[in-house]
Amino acid sequence: EKWLEGPQGKWTTGQHALHLLQSIKPLNDALSMPKFILRYKFGKSNREVRDYQTVINRYEERLKNAQGKT
Repeated sequence: EKWLEGPQGKWTTGQHALHLLQSIKPLNDALSMPKFILRYKFGKSNREVRDYQTVINRYEERLKNAQGKT
């Protein structure tokens, strides 16, 4: 019954599961492709690879700058 019913104005468990399935499938398909196909389809990155800490710092900085705008 929780599969079909959820909190008022919120997604049900079934809707969450469907959303995850629909978002994971294209990602899985893309990651299964040979790299040269991805490069042909999307091009080559125009910047150097960022390490994890750099990504986190940039994300937190953007969140701080966007306070009240989201």
